[in-house]
Amino acid sequence: MPLYRSSKLRETSEERAARKATRKAEKAADAALLLPEDARHAVADVSFYSAADNPFGDANLGDKFVWGKKREKERKQGLTQEEAARKDRERQIESQVCPSF
Repeated sequence: MPLYRSSKLRETSEERAARKATRKAEKAADAALLLPEDARHAVADVSFYSAADNPFGDANLGDKFVWGKKREKERKQGLTQEEAARKDRERQIESQVCPSF
């Protein structure tokens, strides 16, 4: 058992709601400031190396990853891009954890 008690344990539900609302507003304001290009630069600023000069040798380190072999396999099976995208969306929805009640 810790020697001290957290101040969060002593706060009322109204205080907790106000604290969470403030934090949520701060996060939303931060997210609104970042555009897709800016987000990529923000990641690069946090990391110790740039996308062009990194230990992985990957110039596209900040870009979205695409499974090239998977796309190639789908093309060989005769799936169009739309069919493959629909199949991916269905798989995403199926894997989401959310109760149906």
